Amino acid sequence: MNTLMKTFFLICLLGISLAACNSGGEEKKAIYENLEDGEGPADSTAEKPLAVTQITFEEKEHHFGTIDDGMVVSHTFKFKNTGNAPLLISDARPSCGCTVPSFPKEPIMPGAESQIEVKYNSSGKGGRVDSKTVTVIANTDPADNVLVIKADVKAKGASPIKN
Repeated sequence: MNTLMKTFFLICLLGISLAACNSGGEEKKAIYENLEDGEGPADSTAEKPLAVTQITFEEKEHHFGTIDDGMVVSHTFKFKNTGNAPLLISDARPSCGCTVPSFPKEPIMPGAESQIEVKYNSSGKGGRVDSKTVTVIANTDPADNVLVIKADVKAKGASPIKN
């Protein structure tokens, strides 16, 4: 009976995983269809490659300074679409689970500004200078844009870190 329950659980997990992998398709089609200037696909079954645009960040690196172990801090990276096509950010991938980015899901039109908020949890990082990255993936060239956050994380009950 135990083996039967494990098999059932694995089949359910596989089904949920497959459903999750396919769930973004309709949203992506809707974005393509709603873009101006004919940037979307000619029909709903084929997707054209997105037009390449430019993203310009006010800064690509932020240093929080000295913070205490366990603090959660955040920083907002501001950017502008400096290209001629709508900017679509498909993902923002942190280098560590302690870093959580929030990015706009809707297209950013040429000339428009937006932001990416990055939260950093320093719990368990005390006694070191910590550096993390967030890779922003968009229809830009290059497609990967790397943002960096740094912090001097003071161990609990310790004096500030000296470089």
